[in-house]
Amino acid sequence: MDFKQYKGKNILAWLWYNADFHYGDTNIVCYVYPRILMKGTDYDLIDSDDFPKFGGIEVRIQGGESAEDVYSRFGALVNIRINGDANPNYYGNNMYSLKYNPQYGKAKSEIWIDSFSGKGFYQIIDVNNSIEKLQNQKEPSIPEPDCTIYTTLILLRYEGKLYGPFECDTKEGTTTLLGLKDYQYSVGEYNAIDYNDDILVIEDQNKEEALILIPKSSIPMPEECAIHFDWISERTLIDSFIDSLRTENSYTREQVRQLKDTIQQMIESGGSIQFTEERILKIQALLHSAEQKEACVRAIVQYALEDANIKQLLAEEVVTNYFDQIQKNITEISSVQRRVDELKNQEAALQDNIATLQKSTEVTRERESGEDSKKISELTQELERIQAEKKALSEKVDLHEEIDQLIAERDQLKNERDKAKDSYKQQVIDNNELQKQFDSTLKTFNDRATQTARILDSKLLDKILRGIGDEPTIETETRAPFKSALLHTESMDDKDIIERVLGFVRDKAHRDVSFNDIANYLICITQGFITTFAGEPGTGKTSLCNILAKALGLVANAPQRRFVDISVERGWSSHKDFIGYYNPLSKKMERSNGGSF
Repeated sequence: MDFKQYKGKNILAWLWYNADFHYGDTNIVCYVYPRILMKGTDYDLIDSDDFPKFGGIEVRIQGGESAEDVYSRFGALVNIRINGDANPNYYGNNMYSLKYNPQYGKAKSEIWIDSFSGKGFYQIIDVNNSIEKLQNQKEPSIPEPDCTIYTTLILLRYEGKLYGPFECDTKEGTTTLLGLKDYQYSVGEYNAIDYNDDILVIEDQNKEEALILIPKSSIPMPEECAIHFDWISERTLIDSFIDSLRTENSYTREQVRQLKDTIQQMIESGGSIQFTEERILKIQALLHSAEQKEACVRAIVQYALEDANIKQLLAEEVVTNYFDQIQKNITEISSVQRRVDELKNQEAALQDNIATLQKSTEVTRERESGEDSKKISELTQELERIQAEKKALSEKVDLHEEIDQLIAERDQLKNERDKAKDSYKQQVIDNNELQKQFDSTLKTFNDRATQTARILDSKLLDKILRGIGDEPTIETETRAPFKSALLHTESMDDKDIIERVLGFVRDKAHRDVSFNDIANYLICITQGFITTFAGEPGTGKTSLCNILAKALGLVANAPQRRFVDISVERGWSSHKDFIGYYNPLSKKMERSNGGSF
């Protein structure tokens, strides 16, 4: 793939700089090694041979930053975008060199460097423990990996299997593995061999493996796997359970906190209630509906009441801390009951009012019925009157339409008259033009007659002179009279002539010349009797002369030729050599270049 085809593309690359190299006081050179070409949801590995000699691009940093600043800000894995054409350096380690200036922005800097967000990818981390051993830990975790984690979500690889996805939190050399709420804290098991074509190995500047990525779109959801694991932590399970109780039963914040602490203490102390995996799954199932949540609460209360000690403690707790609240609730219940009785009395009064209003409505309806009949009669009369007016107006409308039609016919006749006048004026103009053409033709005829007479006089004079000198008369070829029809009929100014010659030289002769070049040629050949083209042999002096002659219509080898190509001999010493020379053998003047005179 050619370098230019990477312009404007989103590329995942490896960033590196030589900490021992300094250009002056500051190192302003770093290197990016393109690794993955990202096209939407498609990802293609980049061939390092596309960026000779070592698969990278030299980046010259501008804007006041150093290579160390850029590396600290973005890290080793970056997104890049190539905007400009690279400056090739055929003798350097990196053939291509681009400038990075953060002040120019993403679109105008020759190359743009940005942080790798990790969106759309999982990073694969190799581990030495099975997923079962990790799950049995109180807080599942692994030692901090040798490579840097660049994505927010990871997959673990162990003995040909992939497990995940996990959220990870690295602290003090340990990476804690957390399930995802979006997947109901479920972790799937995948055969790694099935995803070999999707795995993207990122190499560093030395072409050694730095990390492994895989697109999220390649990995199905955990619940779609044949084998998956429940990865919800005890803390998350307790929080979800307490939140459900609080939502369903409106517990106060203090009550929720106390209940949470109590359950957590029971788990940590290994009391009589064991939160095994099966019981955790059962609690999760119970929390799916309000009825099941309420049944769970009743079961917990029933369990507490069955133990005499816990029952006594609950009674003491209620009397000591919640008696005032219970008494207040009893008072509120009495107040609510009285309010209910008042509302019932108001309802009965409203029912009586409704019955009274219904009777009043019937009386009003009968009275309004008579008034409606009278109004209907009046409206019927008004309708008949409007219909009569409508008919009269329709007759007037028909009359207006006839008037409009007559006006249209009048306008049409006026247009025809105007067209006849225009036709007459055009006929007069055409007649005048024909008269001018006739006069021009007559003048041309007279000019041709004069020209013919001159030709005849020239031939007669030639015969007389040769007869006096005892030279034989040379019969020259009969030239056809010049056809004036070959001339350009339309008037042309200087710009038109130059454009016409320029078009011929470019299209027919395939010469790369400019408008000013043609103007200079034409000015030179019109300044005097002789125009000299000077230059080294083979530079195109003769061909340029022939091209200009053809472009101007002075075509050679044609009955109407107005251009003669004459080769100048090396021994010519004057303009007399142009027309002939004295032959000492025949003791006569020999004619040369007869075509020119």
